[in-house]
Amino acid sequence: MTAHRHLRRITALAAVAAGIALSGCSAAASPEVEPVAAEPAESTASTRALDPVSGEGPTGFPGVAFPIPEDARSVSIAFHCDGDGAFSVELGDSMMLGQSPLSGTCGEPHSLSWPIESRTAPTLAVQLDAGAIWTAEPTFSTAEFAVDEALVAECAAFSEVSSALMNADVGLTQYAAFDETAWRERVQGATVELGELAAASTTELSAALTQLHGELSATTPAPGTAYRALEPGFVVIGAACAENQSPIVLHGEFGG
Repeated sequence: MTAHRHLRRITALAAVAAGIALSGCSAAASPEVEPVAAEPAESTASTRALDPVSGEGPTGFPGVAFPIPEDARSVSIAFHCDGDGAFSVELGDSMMLGQSPLSGTCGEPHSLSWPIESRTAPTLAVQLDAGAIWTAEPTFSTAEFAVDEALVAECAAFSEVSSALMNADVGLTQYAAFDETAWRERVQGATVELGELAAASTTELSAALTQLHGELSATTPAPGTAYRALEPGFVVIGAACAENQSPIVLHGEFGG
């Protein structure tokens, strides 16, 4: 599996005023000039709401037609479905784009957002219980999708830790690529990396990463079961990374 990684740069200018010293008799002091605040740049982004798309039950892939305005760069969808089952919504081919489907539980409204690229197909795929009625109300914007770059970096780092633990388990149990001693060394290395990631985290992932590291450090997983220790964290971490459109991607070391 291949990782897809989504940098904003901020520049600043400063002006320095220099004073001129005159010799001899005293000179009149230059009057102080009050700084003038720069006028904020007027936003040129515009939004456009289109007719809702609705259906009953799952659509399968690639889903139903979902017209996208040519100038749209992002979309926010007000999604609602009946019942209390789980749902998943995918815009275009998320795997090809390096994006993520978004999921939740029916019975309450959800706001789902995606970036729009030139390769984004005008389709919407909805997976949920058979017979469930769903509605998706899109609002398109000419503004770019807002990405948290710190979260992008932490999701990528967590992907590496997750991949290391998965490959340790798979390499031991399915491919006999190394013995239990080597497996433990791999797990210990990944645990250290998880601890470093948790300690350095500046995002909403901090608490979940810290808890996962504590649980993994405090237990001794049975050989071949280290990856399972991460499963509770995927609820919080996976959802946050998906909403930022910097999904967790596992890199397989073994197999095709």
